[in-house]
Amino acid sequence: MPVYWLALLLAVLVTLGIYAFMRSHHGLALSASRDNAAAARSVGVRTARTRHVLWIVVAFATGVVGAVVYCRRRVGYSRPSCSRSKVKTPSGLEGRASTSGWRSVRRASW
Repeated sequence: MPVYWLALLLAVLVTLGIYAFMRSHHGLALSASRDNAAAARSVGVRTARTRHVLWIVVAFATGVVGAVVYCRRRVGYSRPSCSRSKVKTPSGLEGRASTSGWRSVRRASW
């Protein structure tokens, strides 16, 4: 039950934080950049910088979420760290990477 209340509190805080960000100077610049980049540049918004910073923040957040999901699936509740675990693949090859998937992606892009 405490996890539910913690998740609810986190959801409310994130929602309020996003609302406050979108009403701030940077959030309005981001909205203007999205709606009409030329008009935003004409009033002094650096659209390329704004989009670049947003891309970096989103990439970082995506990486953090991926790391949490990986650790959660690999470790669960048994071990506190996932740094020494081997990668398990559906074929049962532990610790070995397959490059056949990348070859098929490369072929499809030609």
